[in-house]
Amino acid sequence: MAQSELDKLLKAFEDKNTSMEYYILMSVDGIPFKSNIEKNSEVVRVAGLIFDLILYSKKIIEDLKKVNEQGVNENLTLRMRLKNGEEIIVVQQNEYYLISKQICKIVDSGAEAEKKN
Repeated sequence: MAQSELDKLLKAFEDKNTSMEYYILMSVDGIPFKSNIEKNSEVVRVAGLIFDLILYSKKIIEDLKKVNEQGVNENLTLRMRLKNGEEIIVVQQNEYYLISKQICKIVDSGAEAEKKN
């Protein structure tokens, strides 16, 4: 995939997902190469932590394959919802991982807000 094509896809992804705080694109070797985070040290830290999680998850999937002989998709997708209203999503597509942090604030409807008062 050409760099300009990748930039267009990431820009469209950013525009569509307004709740996205950041994204990191990294290789399957755990090397981050594209991000919208300003500090490079933060990109490397987050990518390293997520890559450790990916390796551990893949080990678990391999163990599950041994128990259950059914076919398992080799591409990995992780979704972690945190108590503070954040969500981290990791999606593998061939030789890349896309890491995205979303802010998922729950907005009260008018009726629920009245009940609280």
